[in-house]
Amino acid sequence: FDAIDGDVEVQSTGTVNTAARGTYVLTYSATDTAGNEATATREVVVRSGAAHYFQTQYGWAAVDLGADADNDGVANLMEYAFGTDPNARASAPAATELQFTPNGVRFTAIVRDGDPALTVSPVVSADLVSGWSEAGLTETSAIQAGVPQGFRRRTWESPEAGKLFIRFRVIYE
Repeated sequence: FDAIDGDVEVQSTGTVNTAARGTYVLTYSATDTAGNEATATREVVVRSGAAHYFQTQYGWAAVDLGADADNDGVANLMEYAFGTDPNARASAPAATELQFTPNGVRFTAIVRDGDPALTVSPVVSADLVSGWSEAGLTETSAIQAGVPQGFRRRTWESPEAGKLFIRFRVIYE
């Protein structure tokens, strides 16, 4: 609004892609009949979290992330992280290897890579009830030959004696 001209046309530049994470800048400008210009800038941050991503990718609601869409015993998010189709029955991760070492356990899997919202972290324990921890767990570089694009072979090992159980926390935020 201009004191003399009243309403002044506002021009805007920039776009926001609500389907892609990122920071978008929108600029608004207006010029009155005397040539006076005003400009304002707005920064829009899109955080397409799990609910948005899985809604657009698979048609799921946020409550479905921990569910088992195909009733194969593996949670949807776990199947996504390990590169299988959460909607297809019996698509539990096949490219995994579990080895018992003299002191503990070693687990190798092909995991989705390049998704900054996805975190896959293992924890180990000496029993199934208590003591789950990342302490002493190491990740070693694994051979990447034959791994599909967008994935990475990861190997975790627990050198701590008696840590023979491993489970994974999969977080998408």
